[in-house]
Amino acid sequence: EYRNVTMLNLSPATFAKPDAVSDADATAAYERVKDKRFTTIETRKLEQLVFANEPDARAAQDKLKSGVTFAQVAEAAKLQPIDLGTKKQSELIDKSIADASFAAPLDGTTDPIKTTFGYALLHISAINPAAVKTLAEVMPVLKQELAVERAKADIQAIHDKIEDQRASGKPLTEAAKSSGVDVVVMDGIDVNGLDKNGKPWLNLAEPVPFMKAVFASDIGVDNETIL
Repeated sequence: EYRNVTMLNLSPATFAKPDAVSDADATAAYERVKDKRFTTIETRKLEQLVFANEPDARAAQDKLKSGVTFAQVAEAAKLQPIDLGTKKQSELIDKSIADASFAAPLDGTTDPIKTTFGYALLHISAINPAAVKTLAEVMPVLKQELAVERAKADIQAIHDKIEDQRASGKPLTEAAKSSGVDVVVMDGIDVNGLDKNGKPWLNLAEPVPFMKAVFASDIGVDNETIL
């Protein structure tokens, strides 16, 4: 079974006008959310060696400074490097380790750090630097979001205007046109919202309630609003 349906889609996205959002408003929004949404925090891949005492850790550090690799130092000391993984500075519980690890250069090693289990050397094997998306990159997204948010305030007023006109006897299409709302006409739609070629007519967020209402209705009937 296929049905022909006339629909008004009153959604904020439909009425959003991103071009009407000023650059100043988008810039203000960017500054409010830049740190949370558009900033990637620096991370570092860390390896750790823990020595029983400070002299052993200092001796290992001297070898590293002379050009011996971290892996060779570990092998000579018969220690297994501890792979701490890739971490943000805030993810390292020990503040001394966190500060030292994020102050050292790539492929560098920290000074010996006293820990609960001994003296640790941290090796920085990779750095993923912090990055911030520019305002220009995200301006279209921000303007769209602001436009949708502003349109939410207009939807109820448009809906009420259309309902008043329907109550006075105007057909749905006339009420829509007088309110500046586009009418969507679907010629041949099945219970799953597909046309006769098996393609979806609409990209609705909640298609099930809509299709139930369509196939529970009758010819010439204007349904109540479907949320």
